[in-house]
Amino acid sequence: MKELKDIPKDNPFRVPENYFEKLEGRIISATTDSQHKPAGKGVIRRLIPYLAIAASVALLSIIGYSVFYNGSGLHGSKMSPVITVNEFTETLLNDIDLMTLEDKVAESGILEGTTGVSKGDIIEYLISENIDITEIYENL
Repeated sequence: MKELKDIPKDNPFRVPENYFEKLEGRIISATTDSQHKPAGKGVIRRLIPYLAIAASVALLSIIGYSVFYNGSGLHGSKMSPVITVNEFTETLLNDIDLMTLEDKVAESGILEGTTGVSKGDIIEYLISENIDITEIYENL
């Protein structure tokens, strides 16, 4: 490596003759050249706004269709079974636990203060409803 004192002091670079006098003319001719056309946008860049609009419309259409199709009951697997009022009441009455119902009525105190009905009348009624006599006596 050379030492600083070994480097010559004269400038090794030169400017071409009349460089600065011709510089302004070359800049003006390069910028006002009629052969240069401004760079236009590419096809893809011009289509991006239209593609965005088309994608938005497609997405909204798909969402709207799926909400309508799944929400309106038109889909076969989403249809609820049709039952009559009698089937509903029979199912509801069969699902009621009689012991729970009796306990709730007893807790509510609705039957307190009712007079005129004896235990014998209740037992006769339950027997007429085909309830086993042993169950009646077990629950008394």
